[in-house]
Amino acid sequence: MLSVSKALPICIVLIVPGLAYGQNDDNSATIYQSGTGLESTVTQDGAANSATIVTKGIGNTIDVDQASAERTRTGNYLAARVHGRDNLVDVQQISEATSGYANIATIGQRGASNKARLSQYSAAIASGYGGSNTARIIQNGDDNRASIGQFGTDNLAELTQSGSANRGDIIQNGAGLSAELSQTGIGLSYSITQTGCAVPTGCGTISVTQTGPN
Repeated sequence: MLSVSKALPICIVLIVPGLAYGQNDDNSATIYQSGTGLESTVTQDGAANSATIVTKGIGNTIDVDQASAERTRTGNYLAARVHGRDNLVDVQQISEATSGYANIATIGQRGASNKARLSQYSAAIASGYGGSNTARIIQNGDDNRASIGQFGTDNLAELTQSGSANRGDIIQNGAGLSAELSQTGIGLSYSITQTGCAVPTGCGTISVTQTGPN
């Protein structure tokens, strides 16, 4: 069953576990951790930041902070893969990029009760954009995949998946955009793309809910 409603007007460092810190024009970090109750932190400050994360086990935590002052390139990129249960990926991205996506994050989770939090801020001063982008991903189940890409200002994306083998994507390019995607079941797939809108009061919310076999 599918229901849609629309309202109007992400140098290489390998760490197991630990801390990765980079302050340069281009930063790249890779973290692999396996076990129980482990904590790892990535802090990157440069023109172009990239982080790749793999965590396996139970109750592991990864914190990622990326900051880019570059205004002409893609600022921050994150790719994370989580296996197990009760794991948390917490991401903050700050960028002043004015071309392409200022912040990109892709998080894939497999197992039970895994969670991801993603907060994005894009100044993009030269493009006339300023403000904050926020994305939230919560997934419970097996072999679920979620991707959120945001460019612009004051955009909100929320993606919730429960079940197995579900795929969800949200892409936002503009200002004041809002999207909610919820999927419950097995083998569901949906993609939301939003562009435009720059009204101070917001553009309304696109909300999609899918349920299937479980």
